[in-house]
Amino acid sequence: MNRVNRRRDLTPLLRECELILKGDGAPVRLSINHSGVCYPSSPKNGFPKVSISTTDFLLISLFKGEMKLFTDAGEDIQCSGTMKNMLFVESLLYLSK
Repeated sequence: MNRVNRRRDLTPLLRECELILKGDGAPVRLSINHSGVCYPSSPKNGFPKVSISTTDFLLISLFKGEMKLFTDAGEDIQCSGTMKNMLFVESLLYLSK
C-alpha cells in the first residue's frame, strides 16, 4: 500500500476500486482512488470491486510484485470482478514494486 502511495507517477493511473483480500485470516478491504490506496472507513457502495482469495504467502508475493495475478498464480488464486478491474489491480501491484 505504501509503495503505491509513494509512487506519484502512478497517481494518474489510479481509478476508484475496492479491493477485498481474503487470506488465511479475516478479509481486508482496501480502497483505491485518485489519492492512493487506503483502508476505507466503511464499504464503498457503487465502487467496482475486485476480490482476491488465496494464502497469506501468495498475497505477500503478489504485493511484493514477485508474481502476477493471472500468469503466475494458476489455480492457487481465486479472483472475482470484471476483467478490466482485475487487470488494473494486477498492473498496479506489478508496477509498484
